Amino acid sequence: MTEAESTLEKRLRRLLSAYPHWYRRARGDEMVATIVEASGSDQDRPTRRQRRDLLVGGLRCRLRIRGGRGAVVLAVVAALMFGVVGAWAGAWAGWQTATPLPGEAASRDFVHDVLPDPKVSKTVRVGALFSYDTDYTGGSTDPAWATALFGGDDYVAGGDLVTIDVTQMHNPWNDTMADLTDRLRARGWQVDAHSRYQPPTLTAHRDGLVLEVSSVVDTTNSIHELSITRAQPAAVAPLVILGFLLGALCGWLFAVRMTVLANVRRPGRRLVVRIGSGVAIGLAAFPTVLALMVLGTVVADDGTTSPAAPWTPLYFILMRPLCLFAAVVMLATAATAHFPSRAATASVAVSAPTRAR
Repeated sequence: MTEAESTLEKRLRRLLSAYPHWYRRARGDEMVATIVEASGSDQDRPTRRQRRDLLVGGLRCRLRIRGGRGAVVLAVVAALMFGVVGAWAGAWAGWQTATPLPGEAASRDFVHDVLPDPKVSKTVRVGALFSYDTDYTGGSTDPAWATALFGGDDYVAGGDLVTIDVTQMHNPWNDTMADLTDRLRARGWQVDAHSRYQPPTLTAHRDGLVLEVSSVVDTTNSIHELSITRAQPAAVAPLVILGFLLGALCGWLFAVRMTVLANVRRPGRRLVVRIGSGVAIGLAAFPTVLALMVLGTVVADDGTTSPAAPWTPLYFILMRPLCLFAAVVMLATAATAHFPSRAATASVAVSAPTRAR
């Protein structure tokens, strides 16, 4: 072998890093020998076409699903599941840029934007970005371990909840709607919508905050509630999309790896991997669909309403145990697939482009 051919071989082996390890071990020497033999004796570096073919072939080999339609279904579901987790991570990063809540004194001042001479009967602050609504009412009566394991209901945005005693007001709620709108607009709030349904609600936003005013319906209609929450930051939607795409890619690569390992293990091990994958998919299917629906609303959020937590399904009652159990089954299945088997035989079909000449 000439010095040029030796240099060409070293450079080709670096390009072969585009292929998975198991493929390089099975076909790497053959591919290098074929390309070197087809090249000129004085060629010391791959041609542009050879580099392109090796890189594209390696990418195709890494992304190719082996094992039939069932493996393709596994890959699609895994991509969606990992995509949801990636979107949650992106959303969390985006929410770190949220406008901080105003001081408690400032929140009480916002009450004067709504009503003249209000009588505040109670103020509750929940500083977390999102929390269960029981934090507004004094805490949950369920044990902490039960909520951590099984989840809960009504996972809402954190903020300030101010209760206003309006017993002395003579005008009913709908009659004061126009006055409330005028007062808020005069103080720089952009009034977005109001509802005449029970309980009636008016929504406005300003400076990265969302203000909602509602009338608690009882026999006297004598209580107004004012909530001040953070608006969804502009960075959340693009980071959700980016996180979803990166997570989906990781999920697809995870499924590729699982299908490769499932085909080189003992038949009994292969059956365990397939059953485990099916169970994990079944457990995570409904939470994944629900999460995708919530993420759709997050991406469409324009920052003018009280936001929804992107990771809400993880906190729903019964959804959390499904997610946790699915994660445990998936990790156990992956560990089983990766555990060495002395009887393993490389039965995976190794067919990828080798026309890099």
